[in-house]
Amino acid sequence: MLILYEILLAFYAIVFLPVLVFKGKWHQGFSERFGFIPSQVCAVLRQGDNVWVHAVSVGEVVAISELIRQLKERLPEHQIVVSTSTRTGHELAVKRFKDQAVVLWAPLDFSGSVKSFVEAINPKVYIVAETELWPNLFTALSKKGVPIVVVNGRISDKSYGSYKMIRWFMRRFLPLVDVFCMQSDEDAERIIHLGAPKDKVHNVGNVKFDDLPAPGDLSREDLGFHNDADVWIAGSTHPGEEDIV
Repeated sequence: MLILYEILLAFYAIVFLPVLVFKGKWHQGFSERFGFIPSQVCAVLRQGDNVWVHAVSVGEVVAISELIRQLKERLPEHQIVVSTSTRTGHELAVKRFKDQAVVLWAPLDFSGSVKSFVEAINPKVYIVAETELWPNLFTALSKKGVPIVVVNGRISDKSYGSYKMIRWFMRRFLPLVDVFCMQSDEDAERIIHLGAPKDKVHNVGNVKFDDLPAPGDLSREDLGFHNDADVWIAGSTHPGEEDIV
């Protein structure tokens, strides 16, 4: 079944890659996604035990920021490796995690590409943000005995409709994931319906809220006002509304 999947993926790549070049979206480092990881990066990856965290784009990079901080705090002897799939996501990850992680481009889901990444990173665990489900990558990680964890998992209405059409295929590789940490009960029910083992699925909420400040009482003086001052908060405004306030 994976052979058919790879054939379809190759056909898609043949059609899609020229479009990338034509639209100017082919960027430096794209060849890395095919498994051609620079030798100097491979040397860095060999320096320690790696925890691989994947965040496809900007939203996911922001979401995992607190997770990365906690991983560094709780696993100081491990090296964090962050992979991204989009240019904006990669730029943000480099900026945000420059002192915390090695940032790579994520592999395209060809068997050869993912094999190169798994061998180069040799991760102790693979953590993927939201719902990036890649059959060849999950299979390669599972064969190496690498635990796979989905965090902040969600299934949108649009994705759910598409996934249901290939549920027969998803039932073959979703059981390779060790833990699904979903954002809501609905997301948990959907991933179970698609083929994830029920005992591996948990509703843990949205990780974006993990770095909120702890509740506490603030006085007006803490905010720079006199204690007898009247304070009015416009918590969310749009352009032009500040003038009205």
